[in-house]
Amino acid sequence: MFKYEKLFLIIFVIIGGIASFYSGISWDEEAELKTLLMNTNAAQDFFSHGKEGYKNLLQYSDRYYGIGFHAFSSLFSFLILGLDAFPQNIELVRQKLLFTHFLVFLSFIGSGLFLRAILRILTNDNFVSSIGMLVYLLWPYLLGHSFINVKDSPFLFAWIACTYIFIKILELIRLNGFPCSKNINNYFLLLGILTGWLFTIRISGILIGIEFFCLFASFIYFNNFNYKLISFLLTKFTIFFLPPLIFVVYVFYPIFWVSPFEIIQAFNYMGHHPWDDKTLTAGIFFPTKTRLYLYIPAWLVVKLPLLVIMGYLVSPFIFLMVYKNKLQKYKLTYPYFFGLFFSIFGILLVLILAKAALYNELRHLLFIFPICFIVGFCSLLYLNKRILLALSSISICIFLWDGIKLFPYQYTYFNEISRLWDVGKNYEKDYFAISVSETADWLNKNEDKEIRGKCLLASPAHLWKYKLQGNIYPCIKDYSSLSNEKEPFLFFWLVKDRPNLYPLPSCKLIHTEERSLLFSQNKIPISQLFLCNPKN
Repeated sequence: MFKYEKLFLIIFVIIGGIASFYSGISWDEEAELKTLLMNTNAAQDFFSHGKEGYKNLLQYSDRYYGIGFHAFSSLFSFLILGLDAFPQNIELVRQKLLFTHFLVFLSFIGSGLFLRAILRILTNDNFVSSIGMLVYLLWPYLLGHSFINVKDSPFLFAWIACTYIFIKILELIRLNGFPCSKNINNYFLLLGILTGWLFTIRISGILIGIEFFCLFASFIYFNNFNYKLISFLLTKFTIFFLPPLIFVVYVFYPIFWVSPFEIIQAFNYMGHHPWDDKTLTAGIFFPTKTRLYLYIPAWLVVKLPLLVIMGYLVSPFIFLMVYKNKLQKYKLTYPYFFGLFFSIFGILLVLILAKAALYNELRHLLFIFPICFIVGFCSLLYLNKRILLALSSISICIFLWDGIKLFPYQYTYFNEISRLWDVGKNYEKDYFAISVSETADWLNKNEDKEIRGKCLLASPAHLWKYKLQGNIYPCIKDYSSLSNEKEPFLFFWLVKDRPNLYPLPSCKLIHTEERSLLFSQNKIPISQLFLCNPKN
């Protein structure tokens, strides 16, 4: 690792760590904490022969949500902060949730290091690999998720860690042969543990089997079909991979302890999660599980950086160059490049055919973005190294600007092409409700007597308790009470379509959250706050 690279990582951890504490608490974090509590109580009851905790878990709507990451983050927050495992005080809960942000951010740093290691294998170039990691870590979309997304960002980290270990296994076989490949049993054990942990974060981790298959098939193809090699790998998988995987999944899913067959229901339930809202995509409100063949590409084309999109656009030329044997320098990396390339399409095809429940843009597919980055980055390298480095330099400058200007909404990032149009009004933005924190700060500082003391109607309502001063604004309600309000009230709205329209004609806009991107003609509307008077 270059000394400048180490310096960058140190500075990045410090600045990013601070930013993670100031990014605000997101919509799902309290629910994730509740899920951990439900599983912990069920586990305690299981060993003490109690019934209430396990009964509550069986009746809990999110019983199949994994706790693999939250179990560790809760342990660390207890050791570092000295808090109770589940404090009741709001301020203590807030500290606990914000500390988890820092651990999520560290997992993103870890994903960057694994990405660099994979690029090192695919490019055989330390400098290019470091540049790739730098671009990746500064990518505002993933960086923004790393500050607040306590579910999908750790899942991304576990996914890319598993990807690296599997590629490392294949590399050991290529370099040392088989059946006596050096340390390969240890790598299979580690892969089993990490893959099991992946499953315990999200049960959809089973999709990594598609990536393993594509990498394996590509490796077999480019290294000559060999039955002995297939038998060797299958044997290792059965003996050293599956046992630790099953053990880890079983330990972190108390719901499976009484009935292991619950895992079948878990796959079915989480694959078709009952979420009945719609996601604004390319100006259309898409219901969940519908027209994924349009929904997924519509988000990819605005979220992937231009560098990655260009890499995919030139990939047909890379295929042609490989066919004509004009890329001999990278011949040994073909199995991994093509394996990752086709695994992305394989995963997306399975999700489309299965009509999986995807919503809130592509947060549930966050794990494919590092793989997309690796493939696009390597495609440009194979085409021309100078072009890659030039585009990487431009991307770094744009990412730095965007990251600063967008904070704390980096995850609302749109790429360099889509921002030339008024894309912000046609796509979902603050689905994590981070703007609650920003708007609450604005309200706390506001001295206007017409505003202070008013009841606040918002969705989500539960996030306001962490930042809004209760002695000034003692009343917080959800939208269900809207029609019953008789006195003036405040109305908070996460902007979707037509931001100038709102539920009551008697409302006036008093505060808005919006951000701009470099080269953008229009600002991205995030949320709006209205003062409403039903008497008017």
